[in-house]
Amino acid sequence: MTAGSARGGRRSCPFLLSSVLGFIAVGGSLPAAEAPYEWRLPPGFPAPMVPAGNPMSTAKVELGRHLFYDTRLSANGTQACASCHRQAMAFTDGRARAVGSTGQIHRRNTMSLTNVAYNSALTWADPGLRRLEGQVLIPMLGDRPVELGLEETQLVARLASDPWYAASFRDSFPGEPAPVTLANVTKALASFERTLISGESPYDRLVYQGRRDALSESAWRGMRLFFSDRLACSKCHAGINFSGPIAFEGHGAVKPEFHNTGLYDLDGRGAYPPGDTGLEAVTHRRRDMGCFRAPTLRNIVLTAPYMHDGSIRTLDEVIDHYAAGGRAGNHGPRTSPLLRGFRLSGEEKRDLGEFLRSLTDETFVTDPRFGDPWESREADPEVMSVGTPPCFVRHGCVRDRRTSRVEECTDGSVHSCDRRGTSPQVLRREDRIETQGRIRGRCDLRMWQGFLGLHVPVSGSGHVEGQYGILGRR
Repeated sequence: MTAGSARGGRRSCPFLLSSVLGFIAVGGSLPAAEAPYEWRLPPGFPAPMVPAGNPMSTAKVELGRHLFYDTRLSANGTQACASCHRQAMAFTDGRARAVGSTGQIHRRNTMSLTNVAYNSALTWADPGLRRLEGQVLIPMLGDRPVELGLEETQLVARLASDPWYAASFRDSFPGEPAPVTLANVTKALASFERTLISGESPYDRLVYQGRRDALSESAWRGMRLFFSDRLACSKCHAGINFSGPIAFEGHGAVKPEFHNTGLYDLDGRGAYPPGDTGLEAVTHRRRDMGCFRAPTLRNIVLTAPYMHDGSIRTLDEVIDHYAAGGRAGNHGPRTSPLLRGFRLSGEEKRDLGEFLRSLTDETFVTDPRFGDPWESREADPEVMSVGTPPCFVRHGCVRDRRTSRVEECTDGSVHSCDRRGTSPQVLRREDRIETQGRIRGRCDLRMWQGFLGLHVPVSGSGHVEGQYGILGRR
């Protein structure tokens, strides 16, 4: 992956339209860092807690969104944060256990980022990890297991050499002489993740908007079961996030809670698999064996499979697990006393499932504010990026948007840059490409990265003409 590409996973040719230079001189159009971020909170939701050292801003949030979806945040350019946190799956990945950029299978299931700003603790079983700025370092730099597999100098070099990122970091962290730093990467990512707030489910429309018709009769009955002492689901899955204590602005420190849900009992004394003993691995206290944080139930139907190791496939099986008082089946010696087991009729089980489905926020998983910013640029047929080099002009080709590999070319053409990165190699004479200071041809929005993030209109024919200059390889 080249440091000069404005999107991870693709190679770019270092050409630049001369008109870009004039644009830079007048300051570009990136959002101003001074503009405070305006929370668009659902009714009834408090403002999230924000560290004093990382105030929210529109520019910083947008920078964080670009970083979140950029595969240059992995050493080998194959994964971004969004590879394991997909918006359509409520920012999970649909796997039992996550898979890192090198193919290493992780020991745990990917947690949803739904309302992550309110979590009193982050990850499955670490009470000391409470700020997103610290948490994002684990997937970036951690090697047990390898997730993104980055080194700090590698990441900073990649981002600093990209003109769009250089400008965006300056706008997001004004006054800093060298704003492209690992610390600022974590601040931008954390700022974006704090905006991932979900509160427009049918349940929310009932409770916070007073719309009594928001739930079906079955879901109403399921809600009564959920909050009943008989099932006691809400004892662990409490609060607006259905995950226990939350942190928010104006509220004091919150102690996170962890629970043993009787998933394993390997030795008759409540032992969990030695590779992942939960909170016990952090505290080294036997009583903490198998204790994990209760994940949010918001958007739960989108986040299968379930439990910390993804070992329960469906929501119906999860209900069966708790009805039995734990999968161990004997109310293991270290299982939480809140898990007493219960009996459900077939209708009651369906009702409980309907209530859990009512926690699905369809707007959250389609909201463009949380989506891939690079994809939205590529998808617009009416714009192209200034600086599109002739070696990116293709006809009917589809490339893997993460790896740049050609998947299909409907007209059989293949284009690439030569070793100097200064002129195209075109394998079809029919392709109209002129390399003497002008370019002409259909622009491939998938291949070019949005160099500097600047755009100009494309003519009605879908073609563009313009001067370009050769900058040489970076």
